[in-house]
Amino acid sequence: MPPWRAGRPTTNVNSGARAKYHLYDITFSMPPGSVVPGESTVDAAYWFNFLAKYVTKAKGGTADPDFQSQATFQETVVWGCPAFQKYPDNGIRAEWQPGFVGYSWNPHPSFTATNPAAGVRRPADTFRNNEQIDRCGVISTDDFATFQNRWFRITQYTRPAERALIADSVGWILEANAVPASGAIPGQKLHYARPEFANPGGTGQTTFDWYRHGRVPPVESTVNGGYFRSEGGKVSYNILYLDGHVVRSIDRRDAYRCTRMRFPQ
Repeated sequence: MPPWRAGRPTTNVNSGARAKYHLYDITFSMPPGSVVPGESTVDAAYWFNFLAKYVTKAKGGTADPDFQSQATFQETVVWGCPAFQKYPDNGIRAEWQPGFVGYSWNPHPSFTATNPAAGVRRPADTFRNNEQIDRCGVISTDDFATFQNRWFRITQYTRPAERALIADSVGWILEANAVPASGAIPGQKLHYARPEFANPGGTGQTTFDWYRHGRVPPVESTVNGGYFRSEGGKVSYNILYLDGHVVRSIDRRDAYRCTRMRFPQ
């Protein structure tokens, strides 16, 4: 399976190194100032870049050789969702980058109905020495010396008729955070800022875009990125399952069932 992401776009403050990755004659995650147009980029290689060669001749799936223009990217990449829009009051335009295409990839094959324990964010095998893993086994570190290619096989994604591969999402990673035993699902975030993605173990958020093809509820708060109310609106979002079938879900609980393989917890 392709990784969710290979290469890191940030610089390690200790080593100054970057986890470079070579794909389509492009070097991903080059330091600013050393980028050569059409040959390298400061961004990482995402799952859709790996799959692009099967559907388009454009390098990485976009006509933008430097992967820097969000508008160009969403217009040309085959993965961009035309219904994906920024939501009101998010207030952070800079957060919308090439990684935000409106869909996200599920990089969590090890979730089962009993793994991890109830209330735990994600399985233990997504960590190594407290380092977050950019799923499918790519260690999320800026030090190239510890960058690894331990990608998961498709056979490790069990229960394909029940497990999501791609879904409507406002984030980079398709994930659902553990919910309380009461089953009270928090309101959807208005946006996902870099500090949230930097949390150990991922965003710690639920990144499904529950209202993509429906109607968003009123905004509950704009503090710390803000969130919509848990009630109201119209839930309608697409899930592509591993066996190839697509479902238009009207139930927020499906987001947890197709990633965490259970609800609640």
